Amino acid sequence: MEIWWQIAVAAISVIAAGFILVIRRALSTNAKLRGRISSLDDQISALHRAVQEQQTARRELAHRAAHDPLTGLP
Repeated sequence: MEIWWQIAVAAISVIAAGFILVIRRALSTNAKLRGRISSLDDQISALHRAVQEQQTARRELAHRAAHDPLTGLP
């Protein structure tokens, strides 16, 4: 009966080690994903600023095209 006990302990140890490896992999992947998400957030912010700057420049150019530079009249 002692051999079955040793087999059971070994099996539980292998299962626990596998579970720990899976958890470590998940945590590592989670950390990588958080870094990627942060990078994407930065890129989205930069793109948003660029779009706002482009819209501002477009409005300014449209105003300049339709108004006299000296008097500002249309």
